[in-house]
Amino acid sequence: MSLVLEPKTLPLPLREEETGAIQVRNSRVLLEIVIQAFQDGCKAIITFARRA
Repeated sequence: MSLVLEPKTLPLPLREEETGAIQVRNSRVLLEIVIQAFQDGCKAIITFARRA
C-alpha cells in the first residue's frame, strides 16, 4: 500500500488596488515593502493585524 499526498493550493492573502499596487490583505502594507524587507535580510515572521 502506498501513500499519495495531493498538494493543496492556498489562496494568496493579496489584493490589487485600482492603481495597480498590490497590498497584503486587509492592511495598508504594500507587497513591495514585504519583498524589500526579505531581500534586506529580515528573517522574522511578519504578522499583519486585520482591520475591523
